[in-house]
Amino acid sequence: MKEQHRLVRILNQSNIEHYRATKSATYITVDPQCPIYSYISGLRKKSSQDTARAVLQSIARHLNQQSIYDIRWTKFDLNTMNQLVTVLEIANLAPDTIVLYGAIVKGVLRKAYLLEQISQLQYDRVCSVNLPLGGTKRSHQIISFADFEVFLQQFAGHTNAKRRNMAIFSLLIGCGLRRFEITKLMISNLDLANSRLRFSGKGGKVRQVSMHPKTLAQLERWLEVRGNQDGPVFLRVYKNDAIDNAYLKASASKELGEFCLSNHSIYKLCQKFGLINQTRHIAPHSIRRSYATQLYNNRVDLKVIANLMGHASIKTTELYVNISQDQMDEAIHNNLF
Repeated sequence: MKEQHRLVRILNQSNIEHYRATKSATYITVDPQCPIYSYISGLRKKSSQDTARAVLQSIARHLNQQSIYDIRWTKFDLNTMNQLVTVLEIANLAPDTIVLYGAIVKGVLRKAYLLEQISQLQYDRVCSVNLPLGGTKRSHQIISFADFEVFLQQFAGHTNAKRRNMAIFSLLIGCGLRRFEITKLMISNLDLANSRLRFSGKGGKVRQVSMHPKTLAQLERWLEVRGNQDGPVFLRVYKNDAIDNAYLKASASKELGEFCLSNHSIYKLCQKFGLINQTRHIAPHSIRRSYATQLYNNRVDLKVIANLMGHASIKTTELYVNISQDQMDEAIHNNLF
């Protein structure tokens, strides 16, 4: 925590020129002299731009900054980079994730160097920081479907907030969706008659996922109060239990995306309702892994699971499946001799 506070003080020095967003944290100011804009606009794929933007937002949050533009890149040096890595390790980010964060930081700083905002020496010193070795296999927690059923009981009720949250968590565990796939889900993506979702996932890959009757029932309970007007499936619910219907005034489909929940809000729901605390860490992606593991344990073919998950390779799906020690012990005792 001391390292984090020291880093925030470094980044908050007022004598450094910085760029501030005029809209939300997701908005990138068009400014050829801004290293953030220069870096993101130089990425060819939209998916890469979205990833970079999300990573920079996450870095800002880890540094207690309100916006990615509150980070003063002209003061980002060797010590700052080392301290950032420490903060990310304390936050228990996976080695591969820290490597990704480091690469994007270095990318922005390279643009700052090319814009003559930092020196070659400053840039080289930051690049000399050793990041964790990527590719280290990390043990991920999952949750059994029986335990998840108990977890869902807290959303039994008829308030708008409980209906929405029940539907969100039911889709997470019942369809194995990623956070952004939940938040960007539109009414037009729903095929309720055939109990399916059809949407654009990671890398713009379109896929269809079937919904179990239990999952469909919870989604329909939410839609009873949300309505079927085109727009984001999941909307904000205020403290007075009113649903944010501002999206109804959107004049174009492109504007509807502005009313989606943030990806981070799904993570915060996991924190709020006890999936992430001092004793366990069942993040949204852990629920996705639980979905894959449940299907695998019920003898569903890995090729089918890979398609449901939106994986291009079965090898990726294999990494998602959690094999317990009891299963390994049973395999030896029952099948070796």
